[in-house]
Amino acid sequence: MLRIAGAASGVVAGIAELVRLTEIAFTSESIENVPSGWRARETYHPLSANEWSETFELAEPGREFTVYSEKRFRRRR
Repeated sequence: MLRIAGAASGVVAGIAELVRLTEIAFTSESIENVPSGWRARETYHPLSANEWSETFELAEPGREFTVYSEKRFRRRR
């Protein structure tokens, strides 16, 4: 379980926990200003302690998700 408290130390601890995950995904129940039934999913994959990939997918009603965009993020030092 991941807890992120309001205090800065809690956020840092939460971020450290996320690095250990294999992925974290957010899936919508509905999308504002889009016809009913569409879904969206955003998934983050840690590649290393300093790098993540993000995949954004959309699904039409009754269909599987398809990739809309993919990005890679790297921490600057």
